[in-house]
Amino acid sequence: MIKFNLSAPLFLLIFFLLATAKKMEAQTNAEMEDIAIDVLDGVSSMGWDPANQGIYINWHRENFQQVNSESGGASDLRDEPTRHDTQNDIRALQHYYWWKWLNNGDTRYDLAIARLLPTVKSKFKTSSSEKGWMYYVFLRLYQYADSQAEKDFWEGVILQWAPKMINKIDPTYGVIYQNGLGNCDCGSKTIYLDKAYRVGHNVQMGAALVDAGTRFNKPDWVTKGYALTMKAYEQAFVESYGLFGRIYLISDDVYGTDKLWDTQAKLGETSETIDALVRAASITGNQQIKTDFNMIATKMLNALRDQPVHDKSIYGGYFSAQYVGVNHDGKTGVSDGNKEMRQGSLLGTFTLANRLIVPNNQWIDLENEMKRIVCRTSTDSKPGMYLRNSPAPDGDYNEYRKTIAGWTFDMNPNWSLAGNIEGGKNWVSNESNSLCLLGIFQYLTEKPDESGKRTYELELNSTEGGTVITNPNLPDYEAGTSVNLTATANPGYVFKSWSGDLTATTNPVTLAVDGFKRITANFEKDGVLIVNLTVYDAPHAAGWSIEDNLQQGDFLYSDRVFTVKTLPAAYAGLQWIKPANDSKGVNADPLLSFKVTKDAEVYIAFINNSAVTKPDWLINNWTNTGDLIVSSNSNASYTVYKKEITANTLINLPPNNNSKDTYFVMAKSLTTTPLTILSFKVVKVAPGYTKGAELTWTTTNEINTDKFLVERSLDGVNFKVIGSVKSNNVSGIQRYSFIDENAPVNTCYYRLQQLDQDGKCTYSRVLAFTNETAYKLSVYPNPAGNQIKISHAETGADAWLRIFNADGKQVKKQRIEKGWFDSECNIEELPAGVYILEFSDKPVAETIRFLKK
Repeated sequence: MIKFNLSAPLFLLIFFLLATAKKMEAQTNAEMEDIAIDVLDGVSSMGWDPANQGIYINWHRENFQQVNSESGGASDLRDEPTRHDTQNDIRALQHYYWWKWLNNGDTRYDLAIARLLPTVKSKFKTSSSEKGWMYYVFLRLYQYADSQAEKDFWEGVILQWAPKMINKIDPTYGVIYQNGLGNCDCGSKTIYLDKAYRVGHNVQMGAALVDAGTRFNKPDWVTKGYALTMKAYEQAFVESYGLFGRIYLISDDVYGTDKLWDTQAKLGETSETIDALVRAASITGNQQIKTDFNMIATKMLNALRDQPVHDKSIYGGYFSAQYVGVNHDGKTGVSDGNKEMRQGSLLGTFTLANRLIVPNNQWIDLENEMKRIVCRTSTDSKPGMYLRNSPAPDGDYNEYRKTIAGWTFDMNPNWSLAGNIEGGKNWVSNESNSLCLLGIFQYLTEKPDESGKRTYELELNSTEGGTVITNPNLPDYEAGTSVNLTATANPGYVFKSWSGDLTATTNPVTLAVDGFKRITANFEKDGVLIVNLTVYDAPHAAGWSIEDNLQQGDFLYSDRVFTVKTLPAAYAGLQWIKPANDSKGVNADPLLSFKVTKDAEVYIAFINNSAVTKPDWLINNWTNTGDLIVSSNSNASYTVYKKEITANTLINLPPNNNSKDTYFVMAKSLTTTPLTILSFKVVKVAPGYTKGAELTWTTTNEINTDKFLVERSLDGVNFKVIGSVKSNNVSGIQRYSFIDENAPVNTCYYRLQQLDQDGKCTYSRVLAFTNETAYKLSVYPNPAGNQIKISHAETGADAWLRIFNADGKQVKKQRIEKGWFDSECNIEELPAGVYILEFSDKPVAETIRFLKK
């Protein structure tokens, strides 16, 4: 056995190195956020095209007036009519929303969103784009939009787009092909093929349809999407390279038939393809699809490590493309020596694959490599492809800070600008920006929080007829958390299935949270209590029927216009037998027969009239409830009689024997469901309360319920009653609330004790509540002028604001009085730049970054 004597200096050195590594990681994340601000500010200022109310295709970093450069060198002039590509608009919009979502509603790009949104919505509301990656842009807009109206809009876009794509899949060839497909945007050099398809678009489209079909409960989309992807895999995937080619030729008079014609595996397309496969595999409940999609993605990811397209020199990254066979023009190997900046999306691709494909972190080396390349410049010791905002332009433009930061079209292998700097490639490309930001934002979305944990939102919905209970019930869940979902049906409904990101019929069900999930519980009416109805009045039998959900206003008879005018609450919602009133004088015995599938209380509502004598079979064998149902027919009333019937017993009812109105039948199951607490939540009361906590809960199936006792604990074990709420004790969903104005500082625990009228009690689950986390430290406006406002937790006796510059030097310090929630700070003397604001109130300390313009 070998023993090591770890001296104190060596231990301290190791500790310092580990701490430094953690700090460097944190700096990398912060640096990415700063890069995103610089680039999005540039898109909002220099990239804004007022003539088209959109984003320029690209803009020169030195010659301010040059925009929209073509590959041949021609360009448009700023502020004049220009060419436009709406793909740039929707990509920019997704990143504005994504930034806002990542940064807790930061409003800095609200103006950019407001002026860009009308253009994007008008162009894409009925989109027919055949590019599979476009679905994921729609999906991000749906997930990250900041209002329900916008979410509904983008959900509608997806729901009309997907069926169009399904219809475009050719039944003969099994793919979406084009007649006259051009191989590039190369002017006179473009080759147009008679019948061919873009491989990446089809693979991505198939994965997108699997994803959408799973989320929106469209099984047909899943089936056809899977078939589409696997058809392209069968035809255009080259196993020896582990990559897809670019264009598959179905037929052409010049170039032949059925072959991989353009054999380039281009990095931007490869990245988007892997993304789509990994996302679809993570969400589908179909094990075959999950296995196949992860298998294909794994082959491609390994190829990106091993194939020559990967630059294994000190510069790293990827060349523009890898030929995976002999190209139509005879080319093989690696496509030219330059590197395209669209490869920046690979940062997000590797991040996603490392989180979602098991075992995790198989490609962590590639993730770290791309992290460096996306964020570093050619002048850094470890070079990369980012073009910093240097020298920074002065002032604002189009109401945003001018910057020339971003990514260009392509660069030399050592990450220097291709061509001469004055003309050459010294441009900001919005397509490159979009794909590099895609990589950054995907990384930031998946990165650990301050504690090293990843958390995800679980969005739950239900159709009419029920609700969903989660255990544990949290706003977000750590990656890998097991969550139990219970679908609870309302009276008269039954649970049917789960759909969306969970496809199952079991209830309750447990799932592991490994990403954002959107799940719907589907309910349907329970129509199986009254069965086997037989009417022995042949002339009028067709007028009798079993009906669901008896309600005030319903027609009482199939052959009359009389309606239910007054209905006691105990009978609302019951299943019932609607008669034909013309059966009233029939002497057939029995008049009708039926069964109940469960033990039930069966009711007969019989007319009250001085000319009618109630029959002996009713008076002697059924119990008078004293309840009355009133008809709209001259306010005629019906007395309700009841009798308990065992399940599956044949019930024979004698004739009506009067000339007034036919009786009608109702039934209620005696298989009751005990009170269910559907939801139980605790949140911070709105500002104005010092320590308030608001508890809310909803229930159903309240039978014999007396009240709810609200209990609080400091340790989660020993509880004390702090208040009570009287139960409504009625059927249906009931909602309650209770405010604890004396909630203690730090963490406490709540639970409900539900008391029945007979003294029995049950308990809810326990909820933890932390006062200090109810307020999110925020600075506004951000970017700031000469004055900032800070929202923070209520201050104690020793609260301070401190501001540090980018070098970590304290440049401002200000004490805050006790009992404040908001503070102001004058920063007029501070030069423009990025600062860290620290709010401290022992033992709590929080920091937030802001920009001084």
